[in-house]
Amino acid sequence: MLRNTFFLLLFFATHTAFTQSGSWVWMKGSNFTNQLGQYGTQGVASASNSPCNRYQNAFWRDLDGNLWIFGGQYKTGGNTFYLNDLWKYDITINQWTWMKGPQFTSNPNGDYGILGVSASSNLPCARGNGILCWTDNYGKFWLYGGETSTGVLGDLWQYNLSNNEWTWINGSQSLNTPAVFGTQQVANSSNTPGSRKQTQSCWVDNLNNLWFHGGNKLNNQNKFYDDLWKYNITNNQWTWMKGTIGQNFAGTYGVKGVEAANNLPPGRWAYSKWKDKFGNLYNFGGLTSLGIGTVRLNDVWKYNGFTNNWTWISGSNSPDHPGTYGPYCVADSFKYPPSRYENQSAQPFNCTDIFWTFGGRNTAGSFYNDLWLFNTINSKWSLISGNTTPNSNGNYGIQGISSLSNMISARAGCSMWNDNENNIWVFGGQNMSGDFLSDLWKYTPDTSCFQTSLSSTLNLQAPLVNSICQNDTVPMGIPIFTNVTWFPNAGVTTNSDTTILNFSPSATTTYTVIGNNSILCQGTDTISFTINVTPNSQPNIAAPTDTNLCLGESTSIALDPNLNVTYFPTQNVVPNSDTSLLNFTPNVTTNYTLVASYGTCSVIDTLDFTIQVNTSPIINLLAPNPLNLCEGSSTTMFLNPNYNISISPLTNVATNADTSQLVFSPLSSTTYTIVATTSGFCADTSDISFTIQVDTPVKINLPTFPNLNICQGEEAIFNLPSGLKIVSIFPTNNAALINSNQSILFNPSISTNYILIVDSSTCSISDTTQLGVIVNPSPTSQFNFSPTTTNLSNAIFTLNNTSLNANNFIWYLNDIAFSNQQQASIQINQVGDYCIKLIAINPANCSDTSVICGIVTQDPTYLFMPNAFTPNNDNLNDEFKPLASNAELLKFVIYNRFGEEVFNNASGYWGWDGKFKTVEMPAGVYFYYLKYKIKGKEEIKKGDVTLIR
Repeated sequence: MLRNTFFLLLFFATHTAFTQSGSWVWMKGSNFTNQLGQYGTQGVASASNSPCNRYQNAFWRDLDGNLWIFGGQYKTGGNTFYLNDLWKYDITINQWTWMKGPQFTSNPNGDYGILGVSASSNLPCARGNGILCWTDNYGKFWLYGGETSTGVLGDLWQYNLSNNEWTWINGSQSLNTPAVFGTQQVANSSNTPGSRKQTQSCWVDNLNNLWFHGGNKLNNQNKFYDDLWKYNITNNQWTWMKGTIGQNFAGTYGVKGVEAANNLPPGRWAYSKWKDKFGNLYNFGGLTSLGIGTVRLNDVWKYNGFTNNWTWISGSNSPDHPGTYGPYCVADSFKYPPSRYENQSAQPFNCTDIFWTFGGRNTAGSFYNDLWLFNTINSKWSLISGNTTPNSNGNYGIQGISSLSNMISARAGCSMWNDNENNIWVFGGQNMSGDFLSDLWKYTPDTSCFQTSLSSTLNLQAPLVNSICQNDTVPMGIPIFTNVTWFPNAGVTTNSDTTILNFSPSATTTYTVIGNNSILCQGTDTISFTINVTPNSQPNIAAPTDTNLCLGESTSIALDPNLNVTYFPTQNVVPNSDTSLLNFTPNVTTNYTLVASYGTCSVIDTLDFTIQVNTSPIINLLAPNPLNLCEGSSTTMFLNPNYNISISPLTNVATNADTSQLVFSPLSSTTYTIVATTSGFCADTSDISFTIQVDTPVKINLPTFPNLNICQGEEAIFNLPSGLKIVSIFPTNNAALINSNQSILFNPSISTNYILIVDSSTCSISDTTQLGVIVNPSPTSQFNFSPTTTNLSNAIFTLNNTSLNANNFIWYLNDIAFSNQQQASIQINQVGDYCIKLIAINPANCSDTSVICGIVTQDPTYLFMPNAFTPNNDNLNDEFKPLASNAELLKFVIYNRFGEEVFNNASGYWGWDGKFKTVEMPAGVYFYYLKYKIKGKEEIKKGDVTLIR
């Protein structure tokens, strides 16, 4: 697709106070997308050489200022593939050289070779999508991880420029390997970050250690990580330095500009790689998830390697923040880029306080070409170049010719460098149409725009902490390649390359440090500072004087109220209001640990002691039972024979030989007090008082109880009135006392008279009475009825009760009661099935049931016509008429053989007596016509009849 080469300078209309500064030059490559380039001859520079289109590749700058790229993705024929070719661009001759690896995808698997052994045949496999890449302090290139077409890598490689060879240094050849975190801040040969992609936030510290932050671990998953790792090249070990083990951590921002141990950036796909002259590491923006789907960031974080702490220093802590552009070339603490990811960053190669970021993408379809500068001294952003609206096509101009109208197009996932003259270079990336680029641009900044030097002179920075405790150490970072001297020498040590001075004075001391640098942070600087030393205080705590207690007793420790004291366990320990006293009241023998100090500068004193808790026998005094007696009765109190006891009063009290029982027989109501004591280390005393009530017996006068009626084989319960109880019963056969002798359960097989002796639950004289239990024979319900089947016109059932041993009866028709007589009858007025039920009940209210069913049918329906009749007045067949049942006659007519009508039913009479108007008709055959209705349907019947005389 042909790129739009027209660029409208809309920003002149938008910003009137300032204009964009510096100039862009299209240096190399095509202004068309998805171009395949030209490899040429490996190792030979040529003006015609050009890498193919490329997105999210690794990139480096060597110590001579040459620019390098490796791998990434390219497009051809609408498909995307991964690369593993290595290219060098020589700025001085404006030419590319294909240095290593295959053309296009001819060897995507590469060749790992032997771990740790350099070889000319070694080659990392093809990869892209956020490959970590470092140039160490000695000019060697490093790369880690990235994504292939089948998974995510976790391998570490080194490229040696001197022999053009790769070495597989660390990590696994396998895809999607899990991380092994180990212990935070502790290096171990088994530690590994595991597979990692979508991060190029990587740094090299002054000690030549490799660092990186965040990214993604699994293929095709939007999981964002916040872990920070350090790799020690010397011992080939990884260290998990900071962050969480989990995914999609929301971050802990804390207070902007305030360093704190709890501060942590959210997990993210990260792309910025800044390091200031003091060794602090910086990260900006990226893609993350805060439980609301994927969102973008524009926050800036600083990591202090001396304290292992993060600080949020700029930008917003809200996702997808729109940012604020403001005018060009104006530094402002409240103006910063919109949220984005897949932007790239660069910084001047020498000592610097400023960093660059360019391009990237935001929400779907929004790509940027804006160039920003960030100043670490004041944490201010400046918009330097590019459009303030996304998706700019830019303006290529003429290749190699600088012009103020030139403008690089919007893109993400490109490569970005600073050269030795502090020019910015940008290569490739993806545009808003999803196509890949292969163009190379140079930007020459105008330092008057941002009014700060791109290079910084040597600037020593005092230790962050100026007050320490005796025997503590505070570090001071020294820019790399700086020669330093200091005085006094006492209490100062240094690491091997003098990039860290450690101060550990025994008393408050003022130090002077002089530094000289002729390589990076050039210049000389002198700094003086005082480190205040607080002597360590010695707390003195002692165990309680009394550590042998009885249960319920307390002991205490006196303390200096200025001490900070913690103790374990905390149960049953109560300090007084000013913590000058700790009171211990344990209920079991307990081991205590106390830790005391005077605060920051104090020796910590730890005290372990045991408080022995001795238990005495529990005195358990229970009053005698019962406490209500009748005259002449007694009650007993049971005691532990080991108690020493006293009794008051002693009247009418007797003890057994070992005083385990006290027997009370008072003649009147008396209150007694018993005092019991134990002997030994934890002696105890307890007492109890109680009153024994003495009552005069009262005669019980029992009423006459009615007999109980039960059925044969059944049980009956007899309940005494409240306050009475049965002493005895006779006979005892088939009678049982229940309910604490308040009731009797009877189940005799024959009628029986029982004699009951009854007493009161209070003081009383017993009485005797009789109770009869009548056993009634079980009833038998039986009956018959007639007829069992009948027509509706005669539907009366006559019921004959033959039940036995019953005196009450209930008759039911289809479960509806209709009579309580011994004998009964019932008329039915509807056709159907009917069941008669009889319940027979005896005097004990026992019952039996029997059921007999009958049928009531509809009366028969018919019509019959005789074929002859004899009207001779013998009262036998004297008339000719229809014989019908349940039929309705409508019309009846008789004709002679000549068709003459001789009879009809107009008079309302339905029988013919053989006459016509009183004249007897002769014998012979006659014909009839009959119309009738039966079962609601009209019918006609015709026929003949013979009249016989």
